[in-house]
Order: sequence, then C-alpha cells, then structure tokens
Amino acid sequence: MPDSPIIPGSNHRLKSRLKLSIAALLFGSCIRVFATEVDDIGKMDLEQLMNVELETVTASKYSQKLSETASQVTIVGKDQIQQFGYRTLSDILRTVPGFFITNDRMYDYVGVRGFDQSTALNGRMLLMIDGNRINESIFDSGLLGSEFPLDVDLIDHVEIVRGPGSSLYGNNAFFAVVNVVTKDGGSFHGGELAGSYGSFDSYKGRFSYGRKQNNGLEYLISATGLNADGPTLRYPEHASPDNPAGITSHTNDEHNKQFFAKAGWGNFSFEGGYGRRYKGLPGGAYGTNFDDPSNSYQDSEAFVNLKYQKILSPSLAFSARAFYGDYDFRGFYHYGDTISAAPVHTWWSGFEANFVSRHFDNHTLIGGIEAQENWLQQQGIFFDNPYTVFSFDERDSHRIGVYLQDDVVLTNQLKLSVGARLDDHSLLSNVLVSPRFGIVYNPLTDSTVKLQYAQAFRAPNVVHQYQAYPITFNEDGTFRGPGRLPNTGLHAEQIETWELSWQQIFDHNWQFTVTGYYMDMSKRLEEIQQSPEFRQVANLDAEIGYGAEFELQRRWNNGALLRSSYSLIFAEDMDRGSDGYILSNVPGHLYQLNLMAPLFNPQWHGGFDMQMLSSRNSPQSKTPGYARIGLNLLYQPITNLNLSAGVYDLFDDNRLEPGGIYGIPQEGRTFRLKFQCRF
Repeated sequence: MPDSPIIPGSNHRLKSRLKLSIAALLFGSCIRVFATEVDDIGKMDLEQLMNVELETVTASKYSQKLSETASQVTIVGKDQIQQFGYRTLSDILRTVPGFFITNDRMYDYVGVRGFDQSTALNGRMLLMIDGNRINESIFDSGLLGSEFPLDVDLIDHVEIVRGPGSSLYGNNAFFAVVNVVTKDGGSFHGGELAGSYGSFDSYKGRFSYGRKQNNGLEYLISATGLNADGPTLRYPEHASPDNPAGITSHTNDEHNKQFFAKAGWGNFSFEGGYGRRYKGLPGGAYGTNFDDPSNSYQDSEAFVNLKYQKILSPSLAFSARAFYGDYDFRGFYHYGDTISAAPVHTWWSGFEANFVSRHFDNHTLIGGIEAQENWLQQQGIFFDNPYTVFSFDERDSHRIGVYLQDDVVLTNQLKLSVGARLDDHSLLSNVLVSPRFGIVYNPLTDSTVKLQYAQAFRAPNVVHQYQAYPITFNEDGTFRGPGRLPNTGLHAEQIETWELSWQQIFDHNWQFTVTGYYMDMSKRLEEIQQSPEFRQVANLDAEIGYGAEFELQRRWNNGALLRSSYSLIFAEDMDRGSDGYILSNVPGHLYQLNLMAPLFNPQWHGGFDMQMLSSRNSPQSKTPGYARIGLNLLYQPITNLNLSAGVYDLFDDNRLEPGGIYGIPQEGRTFRLKFQCRF
C-alpha cells in the first residue's frame, strides 16, 4: 500500500507553531505607520463603522445601522480585498468568524459553524449580488470559487449575515446570507486594465470602463478572462504499476470568462452578468478513468436585475425589481471506452416589490412579496457506445413568498425586531412559515447585547425529488453500482437557531464581541442506501450545532486593520444515538487573523492573513489541521498604477481536505503577481 500523505504527531504540530512564529515576526517587523485619510466603508474606525448605514439588502432589507440589527454582520470592504490579495469570493469568506472553506478539486464549499455544505453544494446559504439571488434553481447551489460569475475586482464590499434569514429571504437562507455589493461606475472615472500571472501558468486579464455623467447617468462595463494549467496532484489510492505514485497532471486546467454591466439613472437601475468556467476533472471522480484529461465539466450562469426605487413621502419608500437567471452545466465523464454526458439546464424569472414605512412613531415596517417562476428545470445523464438515456427529467415549478417585519424602538436603550415570512413552493404540499424575533439592548454607551431567535428552511430541489436511474452492471453481468429512486414526498429541511452576543467598545477603537449560538436542524435531506440495489434522498432526524465565537477588531486612522477571531465549534448527528455523533469535516477549533497596514512609506501596503483549523474526521480517515498563511505586498508607484505580489498558503500546510481514502490533495503554496492601471 502506498504511504499515506497524512503526517500525524507532535513534530508536525511543533513545526506549524514554529512557522507561525516566524511569519508573525517577519511581518510585524515591517510595519510602520503613516497618516492617510479615512474615506470609505473599508477605512472607518470602529466608532464610525458602528454608525454606518448598511445597504438595503442585508440584515433587514433597508438601511439600518450596524449596531441596531440583532443579527451578527461581517463586512469585508474593497480595501481589504485589494490589500489581502483575495482572488475569489471563497477567499473572502474564509476570513469570516465560524466560516471555513473546503475544496474537492471541483468546487469550493463553505462550512458554517461546523456544518459542511459540500453535499448541499452551498445550498444552505443564500448568495446574492446586489440583492439578487444567485443560487440557481435546479441544485440550489451557490458558486463561490473561480466559477462565481463576477470578477472579485468589481466588488465594493461583501456583507455576511450569520444565522437564519428565511424570515425575509425564504429558501436557502439557512445558515447565512451573503450579499456581494458591486462597485458603481463612478468609482472608476474612466477605464481600468488589470492583469495577473500566477502558479500553474495562470493568466488573468480584465478590462473595465465606468463613469458618472453630469446628467446623473452612471454606468459600468467589464470583461475578464482566465486560463490556468492547474496543479499536478497525487492520489495514492490510484497508484498502479504504470503510475506507482498515483500522479495526475494536465487534468485540472481551467478556462474562464466573465462579463458584467451596470447602469443607473434617476430611480431606475439595471445590471447583468455572465460567467462561464470550463475545468478539468482530476482524481478519477465518480469512478471515471484516472489521469484522463478528457474528463471535464463546464458551469455557466447569467443574471439580470432591473430595479425601481422611489421615496414616496418622508415616511414611505417603495422598491420593485424584476429579475432573470440562467444556469447551464455540462459534464463529460469517461469510463473505459464509454463516455457519459450529464447536461443540466435551468432558467427562471420573477419579481419582488416591498415598502418601508416609518409612518408610526418608533416603528419601521418592511413588507413585501416575491415570486419566481422556474420555467425550465432539465437534468439528464446519457451514455454512448451504445447510446443510452440513463436518466432524464424535465419540469417547471414556482415559488411565492410574502414577508413582514416590524423594528420597534421601545426606549433609547432597547429595540425589538419581530417578523415572519410565508412561502409556498409548488413542489411541496404545505406552506412554510419562518418567524424571527430579535432584541438589541444597550446597557451602557459602548456596550451592546443582542438576542435573536429565528427559524429557516431549505426546500428539496428537483434533483432531490426526481433524479432517478437504474442499477448498473459490468460487462460480465456482475453488479457494478446501485440505482437511484425518486422521492416526491420529501419535506423541507428546517432549523431553529438561538444567538446571544455581547459587544464592547473600549478605548474608542477596540471592539470585542462574543457570540454563543445553538442550532437544531430537523428533516435534513441526505442520500441514503435504501437497499443493496438502490439509493434515495430522504428526510432524516436531527443534527445540532452549538458553540461560541470570540472577535477582536481595531481600525487605525491610517487604514491599518486588525481582525482576530476564535471559534469553538460542536456539531453532532443525533441519528447516531441519543448522545450524538460528531459530524464529518468539523473543525472543533478555528482561529482567524487579518492584519493590514502601510509599510515603508505611503506607497507601500502589506496584508497578512491566517486561518488555523484543527483536525477533522471523515468516513475514511482523519485529516490533520493546518495553518494557512497569506502575505500580499501592494505598491503604488504613481497615482493610477497598483502593483502587487502575493503568496498563499505560505508554509505549504493546507495540503489535504477531507474526502477519499487518504484525503483530497490541495494546491498548497501558490503565488500571484498583479498589475492594475487606470486611464
């Protein structure tokens, strides 16, 4: 048997600690403070940040002070994206308290408070761009890595609301709501050209042009392309006499295109985007031929959002929008001499209208209706040699939801938030109710206590309910693999969450927050073995999660930032016994550190970020913990030119993720060189 790449023991832990100490000393010795202006949301000190008005599509769907929402909200601004050198949305999310990222060499998945989403394809988290739902309508997946349809350079900031959000957003707002807010055309003042080169012969280029005219018209257009050869990876379980190390190369290549346009004038705004990623499929996934560059898949997603906003009176605002989305997947898998094609296509449209009223003293009411028609939900699996329709299903569905929330100022120190949403899905037989209750209490000027209770749901999708295929046999007639049965009687997953947090500002600039939570998930959707011959998606019993998150943050007036958090995580499967069974891929301990600051002079800035995860269990093996460290150096020689150099996973420590027999190999240490110029 080949040696396992897992290296347990105290020597590994000592080595990791030594690496961390060296990195911290090297980075800390470089920092020097220079005064600059604080001019945007990413460069505000904590006292300013606590009073900043959020965008309408986050915790309460209207502008609300960060200190007045009962939810825990994390904001990552454009200056952090630039100075830390984040390349994808998943890079941003891995810095959020309680969040961690896993990768199976196909997609990035975000774990939230101990719950892995790899089997749910990020479907237990609502993902939006400028308030427009990006979860597609057949798998309900949320694309986070390079397959995300928007270039990360176009992001103004990302708002992450931890905890359930179904009382306002309905389906998928289960563990969290992530809203990506894009830059406006006026922030470009003309054209911008960017290019980068990185590990594995990765090339990326972007052209953007945006302006704000004197008549109020504001617009932005952008196009991005990426090509990468991908890493050489080792899969010991695929070792053979011809390939004794289980090495695969030239099977993880990637080719991307992204387009985005945005315009606004008066009360109207429009935006649309398209992203397509072609990627090789390494590692013999799904039993395909190992080290075969013909195994590949392609994701593409398009979205359009047309919005109208109007302040009807000093106490009443109205908003309406119409949206369209399209998602297409093409998978090509080789089994010996047989080729399997797995096409998926879905498109949808809908509308939302809401009002925000402050007609009654000390009350802010928001109410609305949202409807979506899924015009096509098509999925299939086909084989050649000979041509066979292995599985095929085509249908349509719809959903409609109404919501109402009242935020009440009871006293200067006490605020109350009560709301609920009713959702009707055509694929379900019952109406779903999602209530929410929150309290914000300020016992002292610099102290805030928050309590929140909420329920949320995730409806079964058409793949859960209708995907079916027969048993497969080998050429000699022996049993090869189980079939799959449909299940049209599935219920929606449901979760109840309690959160209690205390936030303290001290010395005007330091903010400390501690949050405790308890989550009880029932009717969870999971594919199980119904018999030796067939598998089927079923509703299972409870999983519970509980833990605590500790955060420390400070902003300096020169733009320097320190963010540090530690999460203690417990997640258990109650189906395995009354005492619970620890779930797979759960890091019991999670530590995150972000530090950025001016360096040698005002033209130089540096970013240091670190994520430390404890070891995790998987059905086949135990994956060791890691310390993933990133360093990024940003240099601005002249006003309209930025140069940067970044190293990711500096000490090559994040080599495995849970899965497979020995774990799923990762890229390890990588680098990127980037330029960005405006004209």
